[in-house]
Parts: sequence; structure tokens; C-alpha cells
Amino acid sequence: MSSVSHVGTIIAIQHNQALVSISRTEACRSCDLQHHCMLFKQQKQINNVPLPPRHDFKIGEQVQISLSTKTCWTSIIVGYILPLLVMIGTAVIFHLLNYSDNITAFISLLSLIPYYIIVYLLNRHRPPQLQFTLQKINSGCNPEK
Repeated sequence: MSSVSHVGTIIAIQHNQALVSISRTEACRSCDLQHHCMLFKQQKQINNVPLPPRHDFKIGEQVQISLSTKTCWTSIIVGYILPLLVMIGTAVIFHLLNYSDNITAFISLLSLIPYYIIVYLLNRHRPPQLQFTLQKINSGCNPEK
């Protein structure tokens, strides 16, 4: 399975979680997706990554932090595509019911409030789907190539 990976440094370990700091690298400057990437817009990003029960990670250690592309696509669908479909569907329904364009647009925007409340409530009762994984970087290997 393919994944999106970045090199980072463990800055803290607490309660079986590692705080990993990711900095922009030379690879970010040549990436085609740099204008869409949140990492490119920030100098540093800190991620909270769960650690396995028996780990030997240490503070200050360089690691590769990965996220599966399936998880990325799921986030894009839930965060962008489904809300867009909710808004378009609401606009079509209220337009067919002969409401004015202003009312239709306003109600379409308001339809996102219950959508995101439902997403929030559903995600509270499920284990997190956005799971980062950590891998140690071998000192003789360059992970960015």
C-alpha cells in the first residue's frame, strides 16, 4: 500500500504517544503538490503519533512518519466532496421548491452545520481513522530518495 511520508524528529514521548516535529525539506520545494500541501505552508508541523506497546524510540531520534493514501482519500471525501454534494443537493431541492436564489444559497450553507455535527458525533464513537505510523531511519540510508 502506498503512503505519504515525511522525515521528522521526536521531540517528546508521553503516554505511549510521540510528538514528532516535521520540517520542510528540499524535497518539498520540488514537489508538484506543494501549493496544496499544508506542510509547505508551515515552517514546522507537530503530529501526535501513537506508539506500539513495546517501542524503542527516543527523544531526538529521526523517524519517518507515514500516512496511507487510502486514509488521505477518505479524509478528502469526508471533508470536501460529501459536503459539496450536500450543498448541491440542498440547493437543487430548494430551487425545485421555487425558493428564491438567496434563500436557496443560505439554506445550502446552513445544511453544512448538521453535516459536520453528524461527522463529529460519528467520529467520537469510532477509533481514529487517521493513523500515522513511525519507522526508524537507518543512519546509512537516505529516505528521501
